[in-house]
Amino acid sequence: MRRGRKGVSSVVGGAIIIAIVFTVIFPLLIYYQNMLSEYNYEVLKKYREEAKKLSERAEVYATLTPTGEIIIMAANKGTLHTTIERIYIINSDGSVKTVLSADITLPAFS
Repeated sequence: MRRGRKGVSSVVGGAIIIAIVFTVIFPLLIYYQNMLSEYNYEVLKKYREEAKKLSERAEVYATLTPTGEIIIMAANKGTLHTTIERIYIINSDGSVKTVLSADITLPAFS
């Protein structure tokens, strides 16, 4: 009577182990793929930002007048719009002064 049921516990045990492996491994692989996808997206985004920076060609000229005023001129000779966020002046004693702290957009050179 017991002859036909030989090895059933091994099959059931194997099925349980396979079920455990699938419930652990598949979510882990899906998590890994999502992390890899997010990493690749961030790398591509940084690459595009760096490529845009290479296309920027903003030039800033400063002149000191006899009265002590500073005249600052900026020109964009690149193919992209450029935004100047801040301009700093470093004095001879090493102190730093912020001259401009606003966003000024320079249109692309055409």
